[in-house]
Amino acid sequence: MTHSVDLGLRLREAREDRGKSLRSVAQAIGVSPSLLSQVENGHIQPSVPTLYALVTHLEASLDEVLGVQTGVPLPPEHIGSDAVVIQKADDNPVAHMGDGVTWESLAHSPTASSVSGYLVTYDPHTGNNGAHSERLQHVGSEYGVLVHGELTLYIRDETHLLAPGDSVHFDSMLPHLYVNHGTEPARGVWYLWGQTPHDEIDH
Repeated sequence: MTHSVDLGLRLREAREDRGKSLRSVAQAIGVSPSLLSQVENGHIQPSVPTLYALVTHLEASLDEVLGVQTGVPLPPEHIGSDAVVIQKADDNPVAHMGDGVTWESLAHSPTASSVSGYLVTYDPHTGNNGAHSERLQHVGSEYGVLVHGELTLYIRDETHLLAPGDSVHFDSMLPHLYVNHGTEPARGVWYLWGQTPHDEIDH
């Protein structure tokens, strides 16, 4: 079976690894210390905006908080274009957000971490405030394709309804928001490129 990630524990470890206090991080991302404490102790799940704010402030990555192993050395005979990574669906790390969004981490390169793939599911009626909800901004570029349901993308002053087979790409620093206004789950595959300022990206 897929295994759920203890996001609170991962976020607390990332914060402590960087020597930051709970209060200072909470203040920096605009939430109360009490709320952040509840997230770290697993009493509540962070929303997607809160998770991205934490990851950005801690200069971490989604891979780190999802516990994805990257950068594992390969034997010399396997380094190069012939390296193959197979990850069974039952082995996907799964993170459930407090706002009805679920991320499943997909297979990753064992030698590079600048690109990460996710199977993303938005529950029905996720984010009903639509264009008035808090928008996301994070380092990197975003590529996605919707495979089931409908998903509304709010970006700049534009609104785009995505249907199965529709795809999207943009600079993730553009304020954006996905909302499922429908009555069935919306599911797609998303890839994030260059998640942290420390990623080494070849242009």
